Amino acid sequence: MRADFFRKPASLLESTGADLCLFGVSDFIPPRNFDLSGRSEIHEKLLNSFIGYSMDDVRRWNRGGALNENRTLGSVGRCAFRRSFLEKYAIRFNERISFYEDSVFVMRSVAYAERALEIQDVLFDYDPQPSGNFGSGVNGRRHWSYKLEVLAERLQLEREVGDVWRHCEASAVFGFLEMLVIGLRSRLPLKDQLAAAKSYLAVPEVRAAFRAFPVSLRHPLLALSVQIVRLTQRA
Repeated sequence: MRADFFRKPASLLESTGADLCLFGVSDFIPPRNFDLSGRSEIHEKLLNSFIGYSMDDVRRWNRGGALNENRTLGSVGRCAFRRSFLEKYAIRFNERISFYEDSVFVMRSVAYAERALEIQDVLFDYDPQPSGNFGSGVNGRRHWSYKLEVLAERLQLEREVGDVWRHCEASAVFGFLEMLVIGLRSRLPLKDQLAAAKSYLAVPEVRAAFRAFPVSLRHPLLALSVQIVRLTQRA
C-alpha cells in the first residue's frame, strides 16, 4: 500500500457520505474518476464491472469487440467501505468461499451501494504470487467450488436487491463450462462433477441463460458447447 492509502479514501467517504470508494492499483487498472449516485445508476454503470458478463457483453464480443471491456479487478484491497453501510446490509465475507472471496464481497457491496466513488489516485500495489491464495488455487477444488458459490450469490442478490441478474446472466453459461474444465483438469471425482453439473443446470435461471445465450461462429467451440447443453436440456 502507498501513502494516503487510509487517509484519502476515509476523508472522501466522510466528506461525501459515499458508501464505498475505489482507487487505482499500480499498473494493473487504468485510472478512472467518477461519482455515481443512486442504486440504479450504480447498477447500470458499475455493477457489470464486478459481477460478471451480460448478454450484451457477449453480443459485443461476437461482433469482434472485447468480452472483458467492462471488467475490472474485484480485489477488496482497492476499496474503502463505510462501516455503517456494511453493518446496515450485513455485508460479510462468505465463509464457504476461499477462492476469489474478496471479489464476491465487493460484488455484494456494489450491488447495495447508494453512492460510489472512484478516484484516479494509485494507492495499492498488486503483486500476485504463484504460491499465494489465488495462484495456488487456480484449477483446483476451491476454484471449482467457487463457480457453484458465485452462482448462488448472484441469484441471492437478485432476490435481495433486484436488477442484478441481467448484468451477469451470461456468466451462468461461462461458469458452468469453466466448472467442467476445472473439474477435468483437477481430476475431481466423477460423481462429484456429475452431481454438481446436474445441480447447476437444474436452476431455472441457468436454463434460461443457456437458451438466450447468443452463439457465434467467431467462437465455434463455445457455440458447440452451448448447443450440446441445449440438446441435453431438451432430452
